[in-house]
Amino acid sequence: MIHLINRQCNFSKISVGKKRPEGFSKEKCFANLQSVFNSDDVNCQVVFDGDPSKFELPNSWKLHKTNSGSGAKSFIDSLEYALSISKEDEIIYFVEDDYLHKSNALAVIYDGMFVNKEGYISLYDHYDKYTPVYSKLDSKIILGQTAHWRTTPSTTDTFAIRRHTLEKHLPIFKKWSLIEHYSLDHERCLELWKVGVPLITCI
Repeated sequence: MIHLINRQCNFSKISVGKKRPEGFSKEKCFANLQSVFNSDDVNCQVVFDGDPSKFELPNSWKLHKTNSGSGAKSFIDSLEYALSISKEDEIIYFVEDDYLHKSNALAVIYDGMFVNKEGYISLYDHYDKYTPVYSKLDSKIILGQTAHWRTTPSTTDTFAIRRHTLEKHLPIFKKWSLIEHYSLDHERCLELWKVGVPLITCI
């Protein structure tokens, strides 16, 4: 069982002014999410920060309403909610509202969590790892059943993790979301790496 936790809101200050591909919309991202994760193996949930009255939710999905007021607090609320609905070894997939997924994403998540049982994974191969900032980065390359994976120091707030790993390291997740009004995801990932929680992403 995978618990998919999709965070939505009425308005995000962080998203204002972001450069987006032509034709982008969060509605298209959500429609894609529904299509890709339409499976009996997935418990699909939306954690909505604000007023969801105009948000169209599929019948098979569940809604958890919050009044978080910021991206950071919304992230923490989604972590705590995920822990409340999941069991010890289940996979939780946290998804922000501006991601698109390939049709085989569910199989890739299972693959990544098998390869990296005690860590966490992201399907997003962040472009910053190919910039001069990371020119000296060494990564271990791992062959999975559906993808090639690489160890990497950081990712965004969209990732999959097993419940027991999240619960064990919850203080670190909270720490880097309470300093600002948005998640300091890079700093969080670096600290998780230091305490032995490996992160891998698809190549």
